Amino acid sequence: MEQQRPLYVNYDGSHCVYAWYSRQWAAVTGTGGHIARTLIYDEMSDLGEFGLRYAKSKTHHVTDQISDKYRSDRAIAASRKIAKTTMIGRGHDDDISKL
Repeated sequence: MEQQRPLYVNYDGSHCVYAWYSRQWAAVTGTGGHIARTLIYDEMSDLGEFGLRYAKSKTHHVTDQISDKYRSDRAIAASRKIAKTTMIGRGHDDDISKL
């Protein structure tokens, strides 16, 4: 990450052409290179909304309309779980006896 190198490079360090790596993904997974973006979102989803925002940045998505398409059900569920845990944890010490 410190080198800011692209995800896909040739042996000489030059950038791979999208069509090449997309075909490679399709041969293995049955879908094109965009699956790599979904996998980044999935991997970062364990960090909740922060992780999803980080994934958005790393995949160069500038609007939520684009990034929302790459959020899998797993990523969304993980983000909701973290939000719920955080909300419950923050309210644990609240005195609600006078409500």
